[in-house]
Amino acid sequence: PTPDNQPEMVRGETGAQSLDTPARDAFLGIKHQQTGLTDFLINLKNYMPPDHLKFLNALKSGPSVRRYVLKTKKPRLIGAYNYAIDEFYRLRDQHYQWACLYVFDQYTQKDQPVGTGGTPKIWLKQLRDETAKHRIKWNIKNFLPLIK
Repeated sequence: PTPDNQPEMVRGETGAQSLDTPARDAFLGIKHQQTGLTDFLINLKNYMPPDHLKFLNALKSGPSVRRYVLKTKKPRLIGAYNYAIDEFYRLRDQHYQWACLYVFDQYTQKDQPVGTGGTPKIWLKQLRDETAKHRIKWNIKNFLPLIK
């Protein structure tokens, strides 16, 4: 129950409604192509604790880290931003590998593999790949005058 003893609506079969991943997406400015997956993830926000949803909305409506990094064009900021994207990609890739090993690969040929939240296998791969596409492309030669 909530602090005022009211029932709380939660959905426990998937971790996708937790704050961690959507907050990283919002903070890093990662946008995903609208699909059945993104519709599903939006619906899961109905099951987030209210304070988590407020925090997530504050991140989304606040200043954009990605835009700031792109605007400043500072090599260290670009490197740090890309490092964060790379680490988030690795997290999503590990999640995808574990889901394949422990969930999707357990299905027979006839079955359509779905994750614990009822989502198709391809959706995790889509999120992972879209994360990688947010790396900021830059060439060190463009910044040599700034580094001296």
